[in-house]
Amino acid sequence: MNKIFFKTSLFIILIIILNFSVYSQTLTVGDRVDKGLISNNSLNEISGIAASQINKNIFWIHNDSGNINYIYAINDNAELVETFELGGIKNRDWEDIAVAPGPKGRSYIYVADIGDNNVKNLNKYIYRFTEPLILGKDKNKNRIIKKIDKITFQFPDGVRDAETIMVDPIKKDIYIISKEENKAHVYLLEFPQLTKKILIPTFLGKLNVSKIVGGDISGNGEMVIIKNYTKVFLWIKGKNELLKDVFKREPHTLPYMLEPQGESICWDVYGTGYYTISEKKFRIKPHLYYYPIIEK
Repeated sequence: MNKIFFKTSLFIILIIILNFSVYSQTLTVGDRVDKGLISNNSLNEISGIAASQINKNIFWIHNDSGNINYIYAINDNAELVETFELGGIKNRDWEDIAVAPGPKGRSYIYVADIGDNNVKNLNKYIYRFTEPLILGKDKNKNRIIKKIDKITFQFPDGVRDAETIMVDPIKKDIYIISKEENKAHVYLLEFPQLTKKILIPTFLGKLNVSKIVGGDISGNGEMVIIKNYTKVFLWIKGKNELLKDVFKREPHTLPYMLEPQGESICWDVYGTGYYTISEKKFRIKPHLYYYPIIEK
């Protein structure tokens, strides 16, 4: 019995050590790279960024409340390439954007109308549509996207302000993180997200961080990154861990240099670095910044 107990205990300890080594993984990040100045005057309240999955070196961005219902394609030199109008959609308070597989498998864009500074809007919206190909022939002429899914949801625990959505590229689940609480709330809208009824996301728990303003999940579904105004946080999913369970652990902190009002972050298409961008503030125009991963 003593030998059996000893072997069992040793096995359990080994599993704990292995799991800890997985969960304690972080990234070594290189110096911040200034990719370019956002010079277009229309792009002054940028609150979301996402890397295109089908257009090389392209990123999707948008402005937040009070702006027109456009999304913009910029390249990795921060130059405006093309503009798209979301037909029939109002920009009440767009606060984040994601690019990931959708209902038919191909690449979709998700625009999150979930901001609510006055905490008064019960219904929140996520607009989902097929990611368009960039033509780039005339950046001053906008194209109109007409076929758009409207996902409507209400938080299960009262009206809340939120600025972060992330889409799991493997399971197509949508994660939402609230902003204003001392401990940010995490919610899950599991796939498929119906569009003909009001959905109630599952409350997953609270984080020991606040003022979360953006986030993204890497293309392989293994790394989660979120940010507030001063810090960037990382989780790396364990081998046998569910993505929704990573939020039960404390995150690691990654390098971040302050921006005037940095509300946007995304992985590059390969998960080999992350980009940030700010709103224009204090008359300082935003830059597109890149943080390369030099070791995993």
